[in-house]
Amino acid sequence: MQSPDQLANLCNAGPEGDRKGWNPGAVVKVMNLLMSQQASDMPDRITRAVDEMLAEFPQGLVISALAPLFAVTEQLLLRSRENEGYLSLICRVVELLGLPLWKERETISADHWEFVVQVGSVLGCLLKECHQPRVRLAVCRALGVIIPGRAERRCAHQFRFKALSCDEYLLALEESSIGESLMEAMRGVEEEGLYMEMLKVLLALCYRSERNCRNMVDAELPHVITQRMLWTDDVLFVTAEVLIQMMVTFSSADQPESILKQLACRPCVSTLRAALHHQLRSVQSVVNRQLRNDILTLSVSVARLCPPVPLVETGLAADLLHLAVHTELKSERSPFSYLQLLTSSEDFEMKKLLLVLPALLLRTTVTISMLSEHQVMLSLLMLISRDLRPSFAYNSAVSWTEPQFRELQLLALRTLAAIIASLPEDALQYRAGTRLLLYLTSYLDGSPLVTVDHLQACMQALHNAAASGEPALLADLADQDAVSLMTTFLRHPRVLALAAGPQRMAYVALATECLAILSFLCDEDPHRKSLFGSRGVDALLSTLLETTRQRCRLGPRHYTVIVNAMDAVWSCVTGCASNENEFLMRGGCDTLLDLTDAGGLGLLKLQTLGCLLRLCDTCPAAAKFILRWRGSGGRTCVQLLMALWRQEEDALGCHTDADGIITDLEQPLRGALQPLEPFSAAPEPVAVAEMVGKMRPKIFGIIEHLKQVRGDDGLFVRELTDIDVRDQVTMALVESYLDLKEGEVCAELRAQVASQGVKPVLADRLMLDDLRVIGREKSQYAQSLQTDLRSAALRRHVADERQFFERLKRLEMQELLAIRRVSEYIARTSCHRVLAQAKRRQEQEVQDTTCQPGPGKYYRTLQRSTNVTVFSARHLDIQLTPRDNKFDDDEPLTPDTDSDSTQNLSRF
Repeated sequence: MQSPDQLANLCNAGPEGDRKGWNPGAVVKVMNLLMSQQASDMPDRITRAVDEMLAEFPQGLVISALAPLFAVTEQLLLRSRENEGYLSLICRVVELLGLPLWKERETISADHWEFVVQVGSVLGCLLKECHQPRVRLAVCRALGVIIPGRAERRCAHQFRFKALSCDEYLLALEESSIGESLMEAMRGVEEEGLYMEMLKVLLALCYRSERNCRNMVDAELPHVITQRMLWTDDVLFVTAEVLIQMMVTFSSADQPESILKQLACRPCVSTLRAALHHQLRSVQSVVNRQLRNDILTLSVSVARLCPPVPLVETGLAADLLHLAVHTELKSERSPFSYLQLLTSSEDFEMKKLLLVLPALLLRTTVTISMLSEHQVMLSLLMLISRDLRPSFAYNSAVSWTEPQFRELQLLALRTLAAIIASLPEDALQYRAGTRLLLYLTSYLDGSPLVTVDHLQACMQALHNAAASGEPALLADLADQDAVSLMTTFLRHPRVLALAAGPQRMAYVALATECLAILSFLCDEDPHRKSLFGSRGVDALLSTLLETTRQRCRLGPRHYTVIVNAMDAVWSCVTGCASNENEFLMRGGCDTLLDLTDAGGLGLLKLQTLGCLLRLCDTCPAAAKFILRWRGSGGRTCVQLLMALWRQEEDALGCHTDADGIITDLEQPLRGALQPLEPFSAAPEPVAVAEMVGKMRPKIFGIIEHLKQVRGDDGLFVRELTDIDVRDQVTMALVESYLDLKEGEVCAELRAQVASQGVKPVLADRLMLDDLRVIGREKSQYAQSLQTDLRSAALRRHVADERQFFERLKRLEMQELLAIRRVSEYIARTSCHRVLAQAKRRQEQEVQDTTCQPGPGKYYRTLQRSTNVTVFSARHLDIQLTPRDNKFDDDEPLTPDTDSDSTQNLSRF
């Protein structure tokens, strides 16, 4: 407590300019009177002094005057215990605090800021310490003025003062924790008017201050005010608005659960139920309908997080479900048979809230059974199938306008999509699959009433029904020819037009849902796969090509269509010989390999490789189609697979050198990002479990199938052998994949035995040692094979270089000879002497090459009238001629000297 002298020093502190605008002497006079021993005998004098002091601040307080005023307020509060007449003075001081605060300077010092913060603290202290209703009411009214804020303006008589801004004042109130003080004061309030004023202050705080709102939620304000919300209609209205505003404030931070959990107790749920019944029976004015919708919003939100026990025991869940089906399945036994809804915006909002409710009650089997008991699915289907067959006729208790009905229909479809998998019996009983397929058919037939949003919700409902895995639901959809309808849907012009328009994202979602439905329907069912047929294969490949062609326009989400198409290939094509042959003949393998070669997500490559392996397993002819494929730059399928293998090895950090040769003989396949972990609770080893989701096992399987394809000569086809050395080294590792993986499993088995401290017996120890040696030998064999391939390739490279240089030498020699011939030709044509020498040299060469007759006995080989049927030579055995021949046998034939003989001889 400050003495009058200290207070006088406080009033006179600071520069001279800080005290202009108010008289410190009036405050000192009041303090002297309050602290005197005769203060109890002069209340009138104290009252006049306080009036004089308050008259100094007709338009608000200067911040420097706050500290003396707080001291006066403290003394008045102490004196009020003896004389309640001082309470009116306290109320007048509190009213003064509701006026604007004036800053002496443009900026606020730290000391002055503490005074501003203490305004909230003093008001909070008055709320907690003073239990007089009129003081609390004055505090609430002052806060009701402070929190909404005033427009900033300058003082009328001192233009150098500027009012404290609303944001600054609100920040000071946040630091003073006025919300917690208000909460403590509210717990014991019994007066209706005071409670209403406190609720209004709480509402203003919720609107203006998120920090105070959070503090009040932490102090369990929702739980406190909900239990007293049925006090009066006004209290109910303001309480509902406070709770709604708190949920809006917390929804921006994605934390509305902290409020709803406080309302999920049995007393609060019972209060909300009673408030809902009260509003449903009240006068149907616009304000009452809005309040009813607010309470219904709170009830629906609480039902989402509330445990099933209080929700069911209080009857709130049953009441909400009765309201949800009221307009479609109106019954006299319903507790709300008196309720009449109109087409007003409030009633329309109420119906929308009730349509969302069933999707929020799928948490437990109890609430799910209540959905079935109240025929929620039937009411939703009646909304959906109003425009379908006459047998599905629907007469609503409310004549909604066409836009209202279409919006309700969309909400019904979305809610049905959420609950259909949890209520398969109801879906079969009320023919949900038939109604949804008819609704889908109406869009394909050109109905203008079915929008793209309705279509997406319908496809989502069919997808969830098929994904539930219920055999009865799948059989019902298949019996309604859902397979043929889905294949028609993929190629329908109205659907394809979406891909080229502004609603291309809707096309992506619809194609994804449709392919997923086909996958669920045809999986492991040969009959449905046969129904898929050639039309389905054509639609599937067309969707793949269309999505790939427009992937730039469709954006990153086009991958969902491709992944679901891969799933459809796995489920609808493989396992049926006719579908597989049709898929291969239409270029399905080429499409899959093109997708793999195009790059993109690793999941997409994994899916395509899985489909190719599945095709090779079920259809041996697929390997030939894979081998015929050529990618960008003429790349073969083997080159593509080897590149994918190396890509995954780089991603895993496998221990290989620059040429791809393994360097770790103990664990040749494990990468640096896959440390050896001990055995977990899983039944399979880590070395086996890590194969899931990897491309290497699938590449190994595809290569093994490709090796089964032989050429006409019985050897491997050219695509497997005509590859470069890097691919050969990788191929050697691929072929040894299974052996190396066995070695890793054995190594992990030894690590498990060692980590658990188990000492195997002699036979087991010898077996483990043998497995270790065998695994290392297999790794060494794979490493040596890769090294040999690299060495052989290096030798071939050296030989090719030598051959290349030899060819270069021959070409250079030929070039030199050609130059020499040209030079000689130029010399002969330029000089007669050189030409004469060349002529003599030529004649000498001709004479040297001419055959000259030598000594000996010769016979004529050319005789008259002689026909020879063999090739002639220098020596020829001729049968003797008759005696009448001109030539005698023993007569030697001398060479003729005539020109003819000389020419004939020169031929030899």
